[in-house]
Amino acid sequence: MAAPRKHPDELRERAIRLAVDARRDPATWWAEEGGRAVSFGSDDHVTAGLAANFHEAIALLDHFGFAPGSRPEDFWTR
Repeated sequence: MAAPRKHPDELRERAIRLAVDARRDPATWWAEEGGRAVSFGSDDHVTAGLAANFHEAIALLDHFGFAPGSRPEDFWTR
């Protein structure tokens, strides 16, 4: 039997923004809660840091079954 979820189903129909400089916890939490869509972002305010860890974020989302949309600006969904 699956553990009860903390949040209502309607939240799982929405997307969260995964800051590519974030660590594992937000993506893991979202996947475990049944989230279905993710967008990417970067909170870095220095050009050299933009998209830091982007490849790691993609690998993490791929691990949880998220895939890119048909256009670059689309959410990644599962």
